[in-house]
Amino acid sequence: MSSLVRISMTIEPDLLARFDTYVESSDHFSRSEALRELIRTHLKVNGHTPGERRPEAK
Repeated sequence: MSSLVRISMTIEPDLLARFDTYVESSDHFSRSEALRELIRTHLKVNGHTPGERRPEAK
């Protein structure tokens, strides 16, 4: 695995509770692992590739 970078985020308490329930019921070892997998999946499903830039919003 490549090196990792620590990030911080702000999230609503109810959304975090739902995410924690997801993490506990999944095969993920931690919140970080689950979040990385969700990001990878979202980017793949939505057709984003490394280095690709999204078009400017109008």
